[in-house]
Amino acid sequence: MKTLRTITILIFLLPLVSVWGQTILAPKAGMTFSKMTGYDDVRPKDFYSKPGILVGLMAKKRVINRFDIQLDFSFLEKGTNKGFLQVPDSYVEKVKLYYLDVQLAFSYALSDWLSAEAGYFVAYNMKTKYKVNSWSGSSWYDDDRNFRYKDFDQGPVFGLSGYYKKFQLGMRFLPSLKNKEGAYTNQTFALSLGYLFEI
Repeated sequence: MKTLRTITILIFLLPLVSVWGQTILAPKAGMTFSKMTGYDDVRPKDFYSKPGILVGLMAKKRVINRFDIQLDFSFLEKGTNKGFLQVPDSYVEKVKLYYLDVQLAFSYALSDWLSAEAGYFVAYNMKTKYKVNSWSGSSWYDDDRNFRYKDFDQGPVFGLSGYYKKFQLGMRFLPSLKNKEGAYTNQTFALSLGYLFEI
């Protein structure tokens, strides 16, 4: 319930930021690169990064000189590719985790074209799918996220944004995702391109 209250508050902050004076909005799209760590039964070298999609909207407002408050609302994909010690090397499982993600961050302008960002995010796991590649073939399955993963994910956000005219190139790192047993985490690198306009 605490996480649900947090994500609800962050969602409601988006329109509040937009009416607080002049605000910059940016629809954005990009890619994520993520992998899980911490499995007891998997060798570290068997973790592979998995690409995913990202689409969303950013709202940004200048608070004081060089400092901005930034709110991002996104649909993004996390997950991993992994192999298991107990089975042949030809066996690989791919996990896809689909999230509605809300990030609240403070941004400091290092220059006219570069800023550093740090904050916090909460996300809701809409769907989980996995695919098994083995000698017998491969297919996608719906995963029981209620058993393997928590409904809500949360963690810190660190990033950089570069600006050129009306374009924003964003790079963020999101260390996150603990399952119900606390056995593994998901580390995600997000890369996005946004188009800026003022309201």
